[in-house]
Amino acid sequence: MAFKDKIGVGGCAVASGTAFLGDKVGCLPVFENLKDGIFKKKSLKPAPNVEFDTDFIQKEIQKGNIFVFPSDVIYSTNGGENEIETNTSGKQSLKSKGLIDFGVKFESKHQHFYNELTKLESMDMWEFIPVDNKGTILFVDEKIKGLKVGMVTVDAQKFGIDGGNKGSKTVKFQLTDRDEVDNGLVPLIKESHGIDLDELTGINPIYLEVVGAGVGTSVNVKLTMVDRKSKLKNVVKEQVVLLVDGVEAPATAIADTPDGYTLTVGTALTVGQKVIARTKDVALDTLAINVDGDIYAGRSKEVVVA
Repeated sequence: MAFKDKIGVGGCAVASGTAFLGDKVGCLPVFENLKDGIFKKKSLKPAPNVEFDTDFIQKEIQKGNIFVFPSDVIYSTNGGENEIETNTSGKQSLKSKGLIDFGVKFESKHQHFYNELTKLESMDMWEFIPVDNKGTILFVDEKIKGLKVGMVTVDAQKFGIDGGNKGSKTVKFQLTDRDEVDNGLVPLIKESHGIDLDELTGINPIYLEVVGAGVGTSVNVKLTMVDRKSKLKNVVKEQVVLLVDGVEAPATAIADTPDGYTLTVGTALTVGQKVIARTKDVALDTLAINVDGDIYAGRSKEVVVA
């Protein structure tokens, strides 16, 4: 079912109304406690007939257009209060509507994760899509669109201390369009989308090195997890692209080695040629690759044939 047919469809968890706003709204869902969050690039503008599902989100993560916050983060909010001014006669007026600031604290993550978090720093690049503890997702204007985010900053890493706080890093951002928060949010309930964000895979770091590119038709690459010990298995030849002096030289075969692969090229390499090995997903045109359902970061390495 397309996104446009799912958005706003009810789920029976209605809050009580008041004398002004009644509660006869059918099955309108109540957004409860913020549990998950999604950063979506503003430049990503899917059509209304797009199927919003796990496959869609996973592909956009791989393209670098979506970042899903893990469910174990700690959220904090600040601001949102309107600023009132009083003139000399004592009459009050609205000076400005307050904007909401968010903090997202990541605790006890590995070092590479903390390093990558810093890449979120930006200005007017992202939108924030909130998700509650029951899986209800809030979108803006009945589109696959989130709340506009202004500046994103990442605090310095804090180191854990025995008997004290855990190691952590905090991402901070501000929602810049108060009208979206007040008037634009539309729910998508879990029963309509069926997505479990905890099952999505983020982009895993890997290590790529060209360990052998001599005269002949073979290029040996080391391809491991970021620990440089655990081999990334089940990679196919289309996922490691070779460029020789800037010209793509597709591998004609791939063979396993203990910590990587041997790629065979159609034309023999000669001394002095520059060889670049890089990961690639041909279908999505990304350097990040999908192996057995998990996404791995794009990597590129250069060597000169000796």
